[in-house]
Amino acid sequence: MAFYLISVALLIPIGAFAGYISHLIRANFKPHPERLLEEHGLLSTAFNDWVSSESLVIDRLLGGEWDEMGYWDAYSTRNILLHVIPGAISPLIIGVILFPQHAEIVGSACQFMHGIGLDPPLCTAA
Repeated sequence: MAFYLISVALLIPIGAFAGYISHLIRANFKPHPERLLEEHGLLSTAFNDWVSSESLVIDRLLGGEWDEMGYWDAYSTRNILLHVIPGAISPLIIGVILFPQHAEIVGSACQFMHGIGLDPPLCTAA
């Protein structure tokens, strides 16, 4: 069980890093802006949502921020957290869902490691 918990714990920063990379890609590598009109009313908001297929409803609900040119704001802490937190929480959710099968998962991981010549100390207890 310790091997399973350590594996899930090690995947958390990897998921957070993947979320940060996705934020950087969205903020810096878009060929066109996500927001074309300044949002002063329902019509401009609806037009921006219609034109920008990449814009997610969750961005609007959680308050995603765009710069003055209409691109995803790369320096917004809120925007960074909108990408990093789901990436960090995903291994925990998957770990909780798969916890009833943790013995089989650890057994197969240890068997694979033994097959490639590795002998992790946590696999001796599994």
